[in-house]
Amino acid sequence: TFQAIDPTFGIFLAINLTLSTLIAINLMFSEFLHQFMSIYLSRKENELDALKASHNELAGRIKAAEAHGKTLVWVPHEKDGFALSFIVNEPDNEGYVLVELLDSHERQRVSRDDYQKVNPPRFDKCEDMSSMSCLNEASVLFNLKQRFFSNLIYTYSGLFCVVVNPYKRLPIYTDSIAEQYKVSLMNTGLLKAGSNIIMGSWMRQCSLRPTRLAPMQLMVGSVTCTYRGESGAGKTENTKKVIQYLAHVAAPRASSSKCTSACWKQQRQPSPLTASGALLLESSPNLYSFLSNGDICIPGVEDAGELEETLRAMKIVGFQDEEIQAIFRIVSAVLLFGNLQFSHEGKNSDQAVLHNDGVAHKICTLLGLNLAEVMKAFLKPKIKVGREYVHRSQNEEQARFSVGAISKASYERLFRWLVQRLNRSLDRTRQHAVSFVGILDIAGFEIFEMNSFEQLCINYTNEKLQQLFNNTMFEKEQQEYLNEGLEWDMIDFGLNLKPTIDLIEKPMGILSTLDDICLFPQGNDAGFVERLTAQHHNHSKYLVPEMRSKSDFAIVHYAGRVDYQAQGWRVKNMDPLNENVVELLQQSKDFLVCEIWKDVSDMCCLGATEVGEAAAVFGARVKKGLFRTVSQLHKEQLTRLMSTLNNTSPHFVRCIIPNHEKRVSFFLCSQKSALFG
Repeated sequence: TFQAIDPTFGIFLAINLTLSTLIAINLMFSEFLHQFMSIYLSRKENELDALKASHNELAGRIKAAEAHGKTLVWVPHEKDGFALSFIVNEPDNEGYVLVELLDSHERQRVSRDDYQKVNPPRFDKCEDMSSMSCLNEASVLFNLKQRFFSNLIYTYSGLFCVVVNPYKRLPIYTDSIAEQYKVSLMNTGLLKAGSNIIMGSWMRQCSLRPTRLAPMQLMVGSVTCTYRGESGAGKTENTKKVIQYLAHVAAPRASSSKCTSACWKQQRQPSPLTASGALLLESSPNLYSFLSNGDICIPGVEDAGELEETLRAMKIVGFQDEEIQAIFRIVSAVLLFGNLQFSHEGKNSDQAVLHNDGVAHKICTLLGLNLAEVMKAFLKPKIKVGREYVHRSQNEEQARFSVGAISKASYERLFRWLVQRLNRSLDRTRQHAVSFVGILDIAGFEIFEMNSFEQLCINYTNEKLQQLFNNTMFEKEQQEYLNEGLEWDMIDFGLNLKPTIDLIEKPMGILSTLDDICLFPQGNDAGFVERLTAQHHNHSKYLVPEMRSKSDFAIVHYAGRVDYQAQGWRVKNMDPLNENVVELLQQSKDFLVCEIWKDVSDMCCLGATEVGEAAAVFGARVKKGLFRTVSQLHKEQLTRLMSTLNNTSPHFVRCIIPNHEKRVSFFLCSQKSALFG
């Protein structure tokens, strides 16, 4: 079963160690199995061959230089990040050395602190970088690049795995290869080395050590695996591969071996996939025309075929035809919401009017609503003033915001319902297993030219996860020292991120101050920034930008400085919904629309008493005592997530983008390594 963390912030899968659901998931994701058995896509053969030839030539030069006794070093390079050179003479009195670039034969004078050592040739394409004799940034980057051009996209780095997105399909996720890893582990206790090490990495990380016990009894305690990386780095795709492999291991085969028999017998135990709810769902709507005329096609992807696979998978896990049709109706309505266009009623009026009711009519038909009632709710919502109700006219901006908020909330609630529906279908015993494997697919750190409330939430989450990573990785290493009898004082390496985390989450911090501003009718974004600066201008992690800067404040995160612009934060944090439209959705003629909107007690800005101007402007009201802002919900859910991770044995997979053009077989070495974590 699925434990969501949303299309934006990720998906968390809590996988209990039993079988029946894994078999269902195996079928559900069978489309990926068939796709990856095909020959993968690549760009023109001559371009790919040229890149590989260049890399082989460089490797040959390294060996030749080593043979002549030259000391090779990496030096900073503007284009490639680092360039391979050899030292011409020893450091002078100022600590500088003369080096010659191996590629261009250009000579440079560099500081002793600026060059890094090169590994011997025997470490070329090293599978576990922790075994390299020279572990530095340049060597890590070079090793990842070498393996990348050899289609070896998975690399160990001690206790965690690094994945470089190839932007092409590799035939390494087939049923036969999965079976090889399974048989190798169960029969010999050893994992085969090869280009597809994610299977071995996953089993190694999850402590699935071979014993005489049944395969699903090898786990000691619960395990979580966190996938991190920028958008497009391949986090979700790699998550699917892990699910596919676990399903393969658990699924019964025709073989009569003891291993297969032991797995098959566990079908009567609780379902292996159990979720506890959706977490960290994005709560700030963005205005966008969801349907466009771009007609974007991805090479090798057949939308019609994937739709058929999706329908087949939904039926396999128990969705009824009526439910499937209802899901498509809601998704279609959400897409059409982006095509609604509003304008002013006239020169002397700010009242918003609908350009054309054709799209609105389709939306209402899909959602089982009355067109006139919906348009009245959007354009002239009823609000409570004192003891009476009045209709308040909405301008063009307010109408667009209200539509966007309802569209986003509809999609979010459908997503949550799908999670619950899958859980009901897959967890047939309603029992809870003692141990589980948790898979966390989370959004990576974001640094744009100008960043808003969404980026703060994402970066705050990544700051907490980076702290967990530091603690976990270094704690295990230090524990090894103690186990080997070395004298060592334990150090908490996670504390170096604490100042930034406290700045964001503690009382009087950024999120707390934003919540306070939301409670005052006269509060605004400018007042929020003024209070922050007054409270934290001396904080080491809070920076006040220059006078001419477009940003309002900056935070020093683990990945570097991030500038934030606070425009619209107050409204985003309150996330007001038009209660008039919500009431209509609760009374819809469509059964699924009613179902997903039946409980709104946990939603922001819904209730009976106004809180601030924003609530009144957008036709939303808030109950005293029930008002919870987006930041409060985010902190609560993040706290629960971190508690789960801390109570398990956490493991990490770092997904990396080789280039932002998404080009096949192209590795841009000058990417920011700080984002690698």
